[in-house]
Amino acid sequence: MAQHRIIEIDYHDFLGHLRAARDAKQLVEPSDGARWSDYVTETGLREAAFKAHARVKFTSAKPKLVAILGSNAWTGCYYYSTDDESAIKYLIS
Repeated sequence: MAQHRIIEIDYHDFLGHLRAARDAKQLVEPSDGARWSDYVTETGLREAAFKAHARVKFTSAKPKLVAILGSNAWTGCYYYSTDDESAIKYLIS
C-alpha cells in the first residue's frame, strides 16, 4: 500500500521551479478542470487531507495548490503561501 507523506521544501527554490514549469506549460492547477481531475485520479492525491494539512501549516488564509508535471525531483503536488513564504510537497511512496 502506498505511503502518503507531506514534507516542507525550500520556498525560494520552489518558486524558481514553479516559474520554469509555468513557462514549459507543465503546471496544473485546480482551475484547469478536467486536466486537474485527471492528475488527481492518476496520482491518487488525497486532496482533502492535503488541504487540511495546508490550512494548519500556513497562517495565510489563501495557500495555493499546484502540480508540477515532468520527470525530475520537482515533479509533484504542492501547496504554497506567498504571505508565509513557505511551501509543502505531497509525496506518495
